[in-house]
Amino acid sequence: MNKNQAKQHLIQSISNLQQRRGSLTVADLEAEVINNTCLFVLKNQKEKMRQGKTIEEMFLGALNSTQDFIPITSAFTEAAMELFPGQYTEQHAIMTTMGVQQNVAWDGMWDFLRDYFQKNHGIQIDDTETEAAIFYSTKHKRYENGTLTSVSFP
Repeated sequence: MNKNQAKQHLIQSISNLQQRRGSLTVADLEAEVINNTCLFVLKNQKEKMRQGKTIEEMFLGALNSTQDFIPITSAFTEAAMELFPGQYTEQHAIMTTMGVQQNVAWDGMWDFLRDYFQKNHGIQIDDTETEAAIFYSTKHKRYENGTLTSVSFP
C-alpha cells in the first residue's frame, strides 16, 4: 500500500460515508483513517499468513507482516494530511499510529471492523454472516465504589 493507493481508498470511503450521513466531523475523519488503516493492516497480516503452507510458515508470515505496519499506517496518515490539510494534522497522524497499533493487537478488532463497515458504509469486509442479538433488561442496579446506590424497575 502506497500513499496514492491509500489516498484513493480514503476518497472512496469518506465520500461513501458523507453520502450516507450528509456531513462529517473531524472525529468521523479520524475514525475513517484509523479503521481503514486497521482493515488494511489486518488484511495484509491475513494474506501473509495464507501464503504459508505449514503452521510455522503461517506464523512467520504473521510475524513478518508486522514490518508492514508502519508503511501502511504512514500511507494512510500522509494521504489524510494531503486530502484534509488543516483538519487532519501531524498530531492526528501520531494519534492514528498509536490507535492503530493498539487496535490491531485487540482480538475483537476484526469483529468491530465488520460491524463498523457494515453500519457506516453498507460494506461487508468478509463472508461471515452475523445476526443481531437484542438484550432486554428489566431491572437495573447502580453501584458506586462497591456500594449499591440505586435500583430501578421499568
